[in-house]
Amino acid sequence: MDVKIIRIKPFTDVTSHQSLLLNKEEGFVCTALDLVYFLYSMEGFRELLEFIDYSNQESASLFVMGGKSSLYYSWKESNQHISSGAIEYSSIFIEHGSADDYIYNYYINNLVRYPFDVKSKMFEYPYEWNVRKNEFGYSTLEHKGLLGFGGELQKYANSTYLFF
Repeated sequence: MDVKIIRIKPFTDVTSHQSLLLNKEEGFVCTALDLVYFLYSMEGFRELLEFIDYSNQESASLFVMGGKSSLYYSWKESNQHISSGAIEYSSIFIEHGSADDYIYNYYINNLVRYPFDVKSKMFEYPYEWNVRKNEFGYSTLEHKGLLGFGGELQKYANSTYLFF
């Protein structure tokens, strides 16, 4: 396995604007905010390594509004292949707000049954869980960091949950 180096620019202020002009020779560079987005939404650490490989090997000129996280979400939504098969792009433009759109759809589609109102440390961070809808109103929750830990979740009236 190759060693991956992530160079991080210490930018975390979501209310200000910043421009990064990068060359391929610089390697993988992202902001601290981008890295937080990656860690929140990746299925596993291998997905981040695959994205770093994609980012380093992409030959097209990239113009991304919103940072590496916007490129990451576009790559993720296109099943990890923006340019696939015989189609190779010379330029790729990813518009501003694509990361926001992905996160909004993630909450609407995947976390619709997540127990946000439970005051338990176990469910404190929704990004630690992979959530899938299941039959009969149940949701399957699998912890991303603890392999094999998870269960079925059912919400009842008065914000009461059954987790087994």
